[in-house]
Amino acid sequence: GGSTAISQTTGLGVSSSAGTSIYTLYTAASYNDDEAAKVYLRNAATDATYYATITIGSQTVGRLYAGDVALIPWDTTQDFKITQSHASINVEHILFHEG
Repeated sequence: GGSTAISQTTGLGVSSSAGTSIYTLYTAASYNDDEAAKVYLRNAATDATYYATITIGSQTVGRLYAGDVALIPWDTTQDFKITQSHASINVEHILFHEG
């Protein structure tokens, strides 16, 4: 096995947008470039048609539908962003990183 030196966490947060515009969840400039980092996400919506689109920089990573959970590697070089399909979605998140 190896070690990625992930020793820091942001703690559990909940984000929601008043609309459906893209917003930055984690700003890359707040962390050292090329840190080992993982982002935990959970779409807390219960309506199966509600989703959150995950974007890193300008690259779409995928969608999280209601109840979906993801653990996404992030190299901290580009902003980590979310776009909600509906304004009423709560997205739970935790960032695990080197610090």
